[in-house]
Amino acid sequence: MSTEKQRIGPHAEAGFRPVDVLQQAEKGDTIELELDFYEAPFEFLSGTVRSANVDDADDDGRMQLKNVHIDTTGEFESVVINVKFDTKSSYASVVGDIRFTRYDSDEYEFRELDDLAMCELVREAEA
Repeated sequence: MSTEKQRIGPHAEAGFRPVDVLQQAEKGDTIELELDFYEAPFEFLSGTVRSANVDDADDDGRMQLKNVHIDTTGEFESVVINVKFDTKSSYASVVGDIRFTRYDSDEYEFRELDDLAMCELVREAEA
């Protein structure tokens, strides 16, 4: 049994945006992000998706909220991003502030996202 890498990235011609890629994140995926913030520096992040849990965001289950927890390499230990999406349409958006945790710290830093400029996933797929 061999494994190959599957790349999931945005495709402008198909209307597949970076937030759509983030919505597809699964535990164990390698991820690369470019994040633009209103009041903070632009961040290039890479790491591994630690968890990607989905909860119903409304009573009928149509709107869902995915909490993507990323173990990053570099300045931060982890980053948490929440994506709200509609299971019956193409609606998806990042909601709330992005939570950053520095190494050797229990305190969080929150930043307001202006633009998710890029998101790309690499997933191990069995051939």
